[in-house]
Amino acid sequence: MGFILDHRILKVGELEQDVTVPMIAALQERYGGSVQVASFDKGFYSNSQSSQLPTT
Repeated sequence: MGFILDHRILKVGELEQDVTVPMIAALQERYGGSVQVASFDKGFYSNSQSSQLPTT
C-alpha cells in the first residue's frame, strides 16, 4: 500500500525531471528520512538523478 505524500503543478517551462531530486529531498526532510520508495511517471526520470537522490 502507498500514500500520496506530495504533488506539484509545474510552472510553464518547468520540466518534471528537474523537480524530482528537490521533491524527494524535501520529503525525506519532512518525514525524517523514512521514505524508502518513491514512484513517478516516466517523465520525471533522467539518468543523472540516481546519484543525486538522498539516501537514508
